[in-house]
Amino acid sequence: MGFEIQIAIQRLLVPGVIALIGAWLLVGRRASSGSARGVATWIGLLGALVVGAAFVVSDFMQRGILLSPKEWFGWEAREPWMLMVWFVPAVIIALAAAQWILGRSDQYQRWSVLLLLTFWIGASYLLFPTGAGYQDKLPSVGRWAVIVAIAAVWNAYALDWIATSPGGRWYPLVLLSQFGCITAIVLSSYASLSEWVLVGAGVSAGVSVLQLFRPTRPYEVPFLWPLAPIIVGLSWMGVTCMVVSTFYVSESLPSPWFWPVLFLPSIVGIVDIFAQRLNSWCRVAVAGGICGAMLIPLIYMLVTAKPEW
Repeated sequence: MGFEIQIAIQRLLVPGVIALIGAWLLVGRRASSGSARGVATWIGLLGALVVGAAFVVSDFMQRGILLSPKEWFGWEAREPWMLMVWFVPAVIIALAAAQWILGRSDQYQRWSVLLLLTFWIGASYLLFPTGAGYQDKLPSVGRWAVIVAIAAVWNAYALDWIATSPGGRWYPLVLLSQFGCITAIVLSSYASLSEWVLVGAGVSAGVSVLQLFRPTRPYEVPFLWPLAPIIVGLSWMGVTCMVVSTFYVSESLPSPWFWPVLFLPSIVGIVDIFAQRLNSWCRVAVAGGICGAMLIPLIYMLVTAKPEW
């Protein structure tokens, strides 16, 4: 099996299919009364666990230990960013559990953003390399951790705006485009990290397929739509990978594409505020034009450039 095909299966196809199944369970959950509500909650929890498993299965496949349970406990992160294989599923499962437990309560809205910002700042800080060879990067670690958290929350709110508006069923495609852009940027300098970014693209693709063919109804309360835990978790994963990649390049300043790609969902969301005056197809065309204006040049640059690694 060719290396490219192997990567496509392990990092795109497998997590995409698993995420599609998990997202289907989340969307299929129906709130009702009595014992049926309990069953629906467990189905939703199972869906979140399945989506989280997509990241672990992909990583264990790439390591060659998926079918060797005895080796699972010998897993170790050679680089700090590899801990995302546990952090991202933890975010998705925790958000799903909070959504079901707190629901529409004021507590959920009051504490969700604060808790997310706190967790993401701390988790992002742990994912940056700080050992020998990175001394020149150390003064910027705290600043980058805050930037990651702000970008993740802002992008998540932008996607929530699109998701909760009529005709916004295409919102996961924006996240998929962002992962494509990040892959194109990171692949030229750090192949291993770019493979992990592909997992996010695979999960985003699975969610996109489900959302396009089985759209969920919009909610007035932010982040209460069924797929919100996945989208929010992926929003953090994408920007984290983007920022972490800057620690592994020799340039002192990030790529000119860095900031537009980092806030791509936010840019689309801001433009969509005005595009909502148009019909649904025009909105899709505007969003697609913004994503394509970033993704296509980056792919061209990747194809024509010589990777540093």
